[in-house]
Amino acid sequence: MKELEIGRILVSELESDGWTCVQNKAGKKGAGGIDIILVRNEETFGIECKGDSKANRVDFLTLLGQSAIMKSEHNLTHNAICISEKYIKYCQKHAKTLKALGLLIYIVDDEGCFYRYFDADEERQNDPAPIYT
Repeated sequence: MKELEIGRILVSELESDGWTCVQNKAGKKGAGGIDIILVRNEETFGIECKGDSKANRVDFLTLLGQSAIMKSEHNLTHNAICISEKYIKYCQKHAKTLKALGLLIYIVDDEGCFYRYFDADEERQNDPAPIYT
């Protein structure tokens, strides 16, 4: 799934949960900065998205760097990544890094279902039922 589509699904689902999108650069080449910023009351949510490519491993590692910068340089209440299900193996491999970054992880599968990914250190394993469909 392309980054643009992942971003569109994510924004749609979070807006239905009361968030307002104030920035959506997901899938836009050379846009720079945080892909998606949403606000709700006094909360600010920054999200980096990655779609499928021929270099998923490299893209995932780039995503980790972008997320670390996002967390350290912006005053966000929440930060997350939103990725296709093809990145789950990298989430498993780099679970300690993801936990250290304090990232929420959202997955959009090939059918367009959106759900939260839970790593092995959390109370639940990967939840097969989407939070949103």
